[in-house]
Amino acid sequence: MGIEYFDFDLAKENKIGVDVGMFIHVLEHLFEATNVLKKLSNIKYLVIVVPNFSYIKERIRVVKGNVPYNMNPERGGHCYWFNKRILEDIIKESDYKILKFDYAVPNKIKKIPILNKFNNLFATQLGVLLENKN
Repeated sequence: MGIEYFDFDLAKENKIGVDVGMFIHVLEHLFEATNVLKKLSNIKYLVIVVPNFSYIKERIRVVKGNVPYNMNPERGGHCYWFNKRILEDIIKESDYKILKFDYAVPNKIKKIPILNKFNNLFATQLGVLLENKN
């Protein structure tokens, strides 16, 4: 089929050329997310998916004083709390440009046209397709 899968330590083997890399629920677990993206110069296209901390359910929890269990790095949880602006800011500091940005909005919300104007509030996750500028 022409698809080759392998894993490797990017810090040690960053000279290996990779067409597509996927960071699905990875960046939020890294203290140095910006620096990690800067080191990925060997990946042509990168797909990133992160939880959306602007999701209305997460906002309500915090207003009530309940920090979600997975939002504590000491428990192996998230070091970063992403929303669209934070994700875009981190990407701007890297060697990548955004080809596509998408919100993972539940289908029941998508069916209500007026709510489509507030994707950032109703998206459980954020996804981006990036292309290396180099």
